[in-house]
Amino acid sequence: MKSEQNLDKANMWQKLIDFPQQIKEAIEIGNALYAIRYTLYATYKNIIFSGMGGSAIAGELLKDYLSSEIKIPIFVNRDYALPNFVDENSLIFANSYSGNTEETLSAYEQAKKKKAHLIIISSGGELVRKAKQDETFFITIPSGMPPRTALAYSFFIPLVLFSQLGLISAKEEDIKETIAVLEKIKQEIISEEENEAKNVSLSFLNKFPVIYTSNSFAAVAARFKQQLAENSKNLSSINFLPEMNHNEIVGWEFPELIKDFIVLFLRDKQEHSRINKRMGISQKIIKEKAEILEIWSRGQSLLARTFSLIYIGDFISYYLALSNKIDPTPVKKIDYLKKQLKTTDTADNSSV
Repeated sequence: MKSEQNLDKANMWQKLIDFPQQIKEAIEIGNALYAIRYTLYATYKNIIFSGMGGSAIAGELLKDYLSSEIKIPIFVNRDYALPNFVDENSLIFANSYSGNTEETLSAYEQAKKKKAHLIIISSGGELVRKAKQDETFFITIPSGMPPRTALAYSFFIPLVLFSQLGLISAKEEDIKETIAVLEKIKQEIISEEENEAKNVSLSFLNKFPVIYTSNSFAAVAARFKQQLAENSKNLSSINFLPEMNHNEIVGWEFPELIKDFIVLFLRDKQEHSRINKRMGISQKIIKEKAEILEIWSRGQSLLARTFSLIYIGDFISYYLALSNKIDPTPVKKIDYLKKQLKTTDTADNSSV
C-alpha cells in the first residue's frame, strides 16, 4: 500500500486493518464491566441509542441484529429531543465518540430530567465531563480516531452488556467466528489475491451507486452509504426489499441520467425465499438500465454475516477514495458546517 500513502495521510488503511483487533479490545472492555449488571435495572421497557453518524449506526445494527431475539424494543434517536415515551423504565445509551456532539448532549440532559437509566459511551469531551459531574455511568473508549472507525466499540460493548443482563444469549462463539471471518477478508485484501472490495470500487468510479438489500441488512446498507460519503466523498442511495418492489422499482424507467448509476445488491445465503425470488426479478428489470453487482455475506452466524458485509463495504469506500484521488480521512464539509454553527451561535448570543 506504499503507493497510496501520499493520499492516505492519516492512515485510514491501518484503522481498517485493525478492525478485528478492535473487536477483541471492545469485548475485553465489555467483559470488564461484568459487575455493573447488579446495578442496572432488569426490567426495562425500551432501549434507546441516542447519537449521530458513526455513533448512531451501532444502535441501528444492534436493532437489526437482535430483532428476532431481544424482547425489549430498541430505538435509535438522531435528534436533539428524545421520544416522549422515554421515562424511568428506559435504558439510554448516549453515544458520542468525541463527547461533544450537540444533539447527544441535548438528549443526555433530557434523559436526566426524565430519570431514565443512562450509559455513556465516549472517548471524552463534554459528555464524559457531565457524566462525572452527575455521577452517571460512563464507558471510555480509545481516543484519536475518526468516529466512523470506532464501530467495534460502540457495537460490541453494548452487545456484551445485553448478554450480561440476560437480555440475549451469550455470543462468544459467534464473536469468535466473526473475528475469524474478518481476518480472512483482511488477508485476502492484503495479499491482493482475491480483492473483492477493490474490484467493486473500480466499478463504482465515476458512477452513482445504488445499494439494495433485504430489511434484515438495512443498517448494513446505511453504514455503507455513510462510508461512501465520508471516506469516498461519494453520494449513493439505499433501499430495501420487499418495500423497494412496491414503489422504487418503477423509477428504473426514466430519466436518462440512470445511465450513470451502478447497482449493488448485498446478498445473504439465509435471506427469506421470497426475498431471494424478488432479488432475481428486480435484477432482471434493472439490468436493462444499469450494471448490476452482488456481494454475498460470509460466515454461518448472523453476526459474522453482518460484519463481513460491513468490512467489505468499508474497504470499498477506502479504495474508491483513492480512485477519486482524495484522502479518505478528512471530512472538511462537516468541519465547515460545525464551524458555521458556532459562528451563528456567537452572533445570536451577542445580539441578546
